[in-house]
Amino acid sequence: MPQSGPQPATDKEYLIEIYNIVGSIRKDVEHTASELEKHTVRLESLEGKANQVKGGAMLLKFGLAAVTPIGVLAGWIGSRLP
Repeated sequence: MPQSGPQPATDKEYLIEIYNIVGSIRKDVEHTASELEKHTVRLESLEGKANQVKGGAMLLKFGLAAVTPIGVLAGWIGSRLP
């Protein structure tokens, strides 16, 4: 990542410039890692909520599957009674 401006005249200036570039890149990487961690926590939370909703939907399906035959049977018995 070259910097604009004149080239450093001495090795010391060149090393300082490299050190500054690496420091800037390090800050960017740390910021990206921090943001990634925040988003990972949020995604895991949303996945947990989605699994709860999915589990609730499955429970509802099983509940309806259990109740429906009883209703059909009661309707059939009701139609047979005088």
